[in-house]
Amino acid sequence: MNSEPVRVGSLGYVSDGVEYDTEFRVSEKVLDFLNKEGTALACLIPDAWQWYEAQLFEILDDDRSGVPSGKYGNKFEVVYYGIVTKREGDVDEMIEEGFEDDIDFDNDSLLDYSGEMDLSSVKSGKDFIVKYEVVTKNE
Repeated sequence: MNSEPVRVGSLGYVSDGVEYDTEFRVSEKVLDFLNKEGTALACLIPDAWQWYEAQLFEILDDDRSGVPSGKYGNKFEVVYYGIVTKREGDVDEMIEEGFEDDIDFDNDSLLDYSGEMDLSSVKSGKDFIVKYEVVTKNE
């Protein structure tokens, strides 16, 4: 790994008596890119309901019962590690321009989920995509 991703912030949430916590981090390359584009780091932190109920709990609900599986624990980390500045083609022949920072994720902690967030540059007005991985931080 090049270096430890920088902490952006965290979100807490309580659901069915369980306290959840997610820490958001950004790699150095992504941080440099966002700074050059004038994009605030606050854009990387979703609102708590959206993150937990509409995204994370969907990932954790193995049996589709509407309740997150306890096997993943209650502490998570989101690491923003890449930028896509241009995407062309279809699903079978997708061509992307941009970069991914070299982050050494622990495969045992990595959830089977990666995501993307659409953002825009304040300086140029161009759209781009930030890639992220979700990691469980439980021991």
